[in-house]
Order: sequence, then C-alpha cells, then structure tokens
Amino acid sequence: NGNKIITTSSGGMLLTHTKEEATKALFFITQARDKAPYYLHSEIGYNYRLSNICAGIGLGQMSVIEDRVQARRNIFNIYKEILKSSSLKFIEDSADYYSNHWLSTALIPPQTGKKPSDLISYLESYNVEARHIWKPLHTQPIFKNNEFFQIESKPISEKIFDEGICLPSCSYMSADTTEQVCKIIQSFFEHN
Repeated sequence: NGNKIITTSSGGMLLTHTKEEATKALFFITQARDKAPYYLHSEIGYNYRLSNICAGIGLGQMSVIEDRVQARRNIFNIYKEILKSSSLKFIEDSADYYSNHWLSTALIPPQTGKKPSDLISYLESYNVEARHIWKPLHTQPIFKNNEFFQIESKPISEKIFDEGICLPSCSYMSADTTEQVCKIIQSFFEHN
C-alpha cells in the first residue's frame, strides 16, 4: 500500500524469534498442506507466498528504510511542535520503544466540540487528504454476530475511533508541506 514506509507491491515480511515459529509460519502461508502424496489439510492455511520479484522489490527498499523512518518521525515531530498549542492531542513517545510513526495520528478531545470528520472535510477543502483512524474490528458489520468482551462501558478502541485522525505523513512529504498543513489545522481550530 502506498502509505507504507516500504513496500513489496504485495505481501510482506515476518520476523520470528525461533526456528520453530518460522517453520510454523511457513506451514501456514503455504496453505497448511500436510506432508502427504496428495492435498491433505489438518489445519486452516493461506496462500500468502511472496513472489521472488516482490521479495526483490522489498529487499531493494531495505537500503532506504532508515531514511524513511526518520522522515516519518520528522513529520510527526513537526506536527507535534507546531500544533502543541492547538486542541489536537498527540501520544507521547515512550522511553520503552522507538516508534517509526508510520502514521501521524492525533486525537480531537470531545470538549472542543469538533469531530475528526469536521477536520477531514476542512482539510479536503484545501486539497489535503486526512482520514479517520481505523474502525474497531468488533464494530465491523462482518463481526456483528461474534462475541465481544469489554471491561469499560466504552472500549478505548471506540474512543480512539471517535476522536482520532490520521494526518498526512508520507515519507516524501517535505517540512514546508507539513508546516502548511499545520497552518490549515490551526485555522480550523481558530475560526470554526
């Protein structure tokens, strides 16, 4: 997908901690076919094999992954710095991990009286694409008959969906463009 930091055009990479995990993953991605002289499946598997051409594309992009991660982190930091006095709330990085900031996301607290859809429409009027955070799986129609266990009266995933927005953050986005998007966001909160 074009919003990824690197791409293989199709498929991807899986890293494992053990040889046993790698062997089991390989079993599942090759349709979970049991060793037999005919097609025998004792478990559900998938056809997730990556072609050599797509793997070559992915390997070639590994040489630029650090630059692309740094570009995404820079974009996030520009948003966070310029918009620190706005109503948007950014999640602080933890000392326990190093985020690649694949997406620059923020929350619009309900007390602002504004919704992500309002800001998305406003940005769209300036030809800037932003999106909602992903809809939680348990609220998807396909899973309506599945049991869902929750502790809170409103699960955190629903709160994030209701308040969250994905801001533009592609690897080739310049600092100037990011700053222009920040100005549009500032004007949204100041004049609407």
